[in-house]
Amino acid sequence: MARYISSYAMSAVSYVSQISLMIASVGIGLSMGSSLKVIEAYGAGNYTLMKKRIANMYLLNTALALLVIMLIPFSEIILKFMNMAQELLSIVKTYFIIDLIATAISFINITFIFGRYCYDGK
Repeated sequence: MARYISSYAMSAVSYVSQISLMIASVGIGLSMGSSLKVIEAYGAGNYTLMKKRIANMYLLNTALALLVIMLIPFSEIILKFMNMAQELLSIVKTYFIIDLIATAISFINITFIFGRYCYDGK
């Protein structure tokens, strides 16, 4: 399959995947850390505290998603700062913007799935 993709496109995907992994790691780490506190309240049977912590988790991940979305206007500056080759900049910038949007959606989606699982029946 890779032989049908240009070398520029392959470079764009590999370059952006490293940046995306750094950004996603922050959101995943915050979600995992806050989920421990939610599960702690769930295990103690304190459902009011659990719901409060889930709401805080929604707020935190939504704020993080908005922060990632706010990076979109600065995508070219970020890529230039990371020494992106000029001939790849237009391809990488488009893919980077799409990836930022997908990352922001995944932050909210992770929280939503986890929150719905804990709220089920409580």
